Amino acid sequence: MIKPPEIVLQPDWEDFFLPFNIGSGRDFYPETGTASMRMAFFRRKSDGQMEGRVWFGEPVEGPPGHVHGGVSTYVLDEAMGSVTWMNNYGCVAKSLEVEFLNMTPIGIDLVVEARIDRIEGKNCFVSAEIRREDGAILSRATGVFHRLTRPKLAQIFANWDTKYDFGKILYPEEEGTRS
Repeated sequence: MIKPPEIVLQPDWEDFFLPFNIGSGRDFYPETGTASMRMAFFRRKSDGQMEGRVWFGEPVEGPPGHVHGGVSTYVLDEAMGSVTWMNNYGCVAKSLEVEFLNMTPIGIDLVVEARIDRIEGKNCFVSAEIRREDGAILSRATGVFHRLTRPKLAQIFANWDTKYDFGKILYPEEEGTRS
């Protein structure tokens, strides 16, 4: 049984907290007890974008020795959504486009990065990639994430126990009203 390596924190990384209890990372262990995946995301202090590591275990195998494309897509979606929230844009995915450039291997630590490319009204345009340590890109995605209004966020989280500070969210209906 293969296990994910320990995360080595980089000097430019800081933890972040999301309202839905994801935070900087998660481990996935199905009923078998075998590690299937580990994601560890961090906010880069230098530019506010997201960087981290992802590791895939045998339970998420698609082609022999490689990750199922749907699982890679999940990680890219999670990374893009996380970078919007860590930059105070409360968003949900509206559309995703994924490219699989190389097969993603099982059992090695990989780099995952996400960035906000631009904001236009209620839309955050974001991108993400999963790559090997040597820089070879395995998969990449672009997405449009819809910025939620204050009433919609209140409705979504009305019965959710969270300590998240919704006061820091940049709501689209309040653009230009903050000093």
